[in-house]
Amino acid sequence: MIYFLRTFVLIGLLLCVISCSSDSEARPSGDPETWESFAFPESDCQWNDLAPSAIPKLEAYPVIVGNKLYTFSGFTNGLAVIPETEIYDLISGQWSLGASMPLPVTHMGVARVNDDIWIVGGFAGDHPGTATSRVQIYSPGNDQWREGPELPVARASGSLVLVNGKLHHFGGLLPDRRTDINEHWVLDLNNINAGWKADDPLPIARNHLGGVALNGNIYAVGGQFGHDGGNEDVAFVHVYRTDTGNWDRLADMPLALSHFEAGIFVFENRIYVVGGISPNGARDTIFVYDPQSDTWSEFCGIPQRLLAPGARMYGNQLLVLNGGVNGAGSPISTFRYINLMNK
Repeated sequence: MIYFLRTFVLIGLLLCVISCSSDSEARPSGDPETWESFAFPESDCQWNDLAPSAIPKLEAYPVIVGNKLYTFSGFTNGLAVIPETEIYDLISGQWSLGASMPLPVTHMGVARVNDDIWIVGGFAGDHPGTATSRVQIYSPGNDQWREGPELPVARASGSLVLVNGKLHHFGGLLPDRRTDINEHWVLDLNNINAGWKADDPLPIARNHLGGVALNGNIYAVGGQFGHDGGNEDVAFVHVYRTDTGNWDRLADMPLALSHFEAGIFVFENRIYVVGGISPNGARDTIFVYDPQSDTWSEFCGIPQRLLAPGARMYGNQLLVLNGGVNGAGSPISTFRYINLMNK
């Protein structure tokens, strides 16, 4: 049976009456009228296995360039950092290794710039790691790394988004691994020598948030307050409008959520969020945001509750790989996909 997008209905205490996960949670805040359904591609929600990655990991970032998927960094067993670049050939279905990251980091910002991959900041080394300001650029064409213009300060757990020829780095943590920041740094790729410049700060400081570009704007999604010594997941969503240079508040996520930074992406003018962690633990959900109507809904679901999986679209296939089963202690190598069918 074709699976249609589940809808959320506000009744009384804002209960989520239909959910792909095993538990239901109340929506924390936002306009009740945003709990509506919208048309979206269909799927039978049958997950298929692909060849697993060689290294089990979580918080690794996938980037697709051409017909290859590159995964960068992450934690493996014992929260050891992964320097290796794993490469999956989307045509042959085979994995290989690329050049290792010069300074292995986690909690970094990642963005594709043309055919290069920029890695900005992060915590260097095994957990807990030390914050860095370094910018590392990987070129798939020659399998080599080079240095980019450093951030003005050492930062980690922020988001990196490319829009209109500029890189935006926002949110994250101070080097103390506890203090949230609302800083917003911008690098004009047409004037790299000018370096990173401060821009309008994120309205609510937080870390482990997702970031994407859509229709010329930047979306800052979810995240958490704090890190070491206690944290709190949040549901906030903001949009940075590049035409005005200002941030606006949008409808909150269906629940407070973080640790999905590698699993947020845009497909057909909507934002997907795959997996992550909420106050009730790791999630098996896929949330979808429609910016035109400022609404959230839920789509399919993944076979396991995963903290920090990677997720991307390739053609009509939704790819989900790696992550931590029920948390950070159990990284996996699993790689799966479902097919989406346009209505």
